[in-house]
Amino acid sequence: MQLPITVKLQPSRNLALLLVAVHFGALLVVGSVELPVWIKLVLLLPIVLSLWIGLHHLYGARRIVLLTLRDKGVVEYLRLNEETGETSIHLQSTVSPLLTVILLRQSSGLETLVLLPDSLSQDDYRRLRLWLRWRTTTN
Repeated sequence: MQLPITVKLQPSRNLALLLVAVHFGALLVVGSVELPVWIKLVLLLPIVLSLWIGLHHLYGARRIVLLTLRDKGVVEYLRLNEETGETSIHLQSTVSPLLTVILLRQSSGLETLVLLPDSLSQDDYRRLRLWLRWRTTTN
């Protein structure tokens, strides 16, 4: 495998639509239940907050826009706000054709990177999945 591999990331439109649909469904459920209005409002707040946090992770200034995949599981990243860093991939990262969940080891813990096929080009998605599988077999 030719290293390093650089992949450009973009927010997944499909993931954003899924987030909105699931949260909208939760709002409908809370709205349709026979409860006092004040309890409904209390229940709606965490749902709306969850949607905001999810979309902020997807479109915010701290989102990762570029990954450089190196030897021995080392990854360099560039965020939208031009912050850079180097990290490694946790072994529990998941790779499948329709969903890839990458767990990046950070000093503060793990950072989750959820990628759908529309998050990057088809060739980059294939190369990223191949690198992740290759990395787990060499460790």
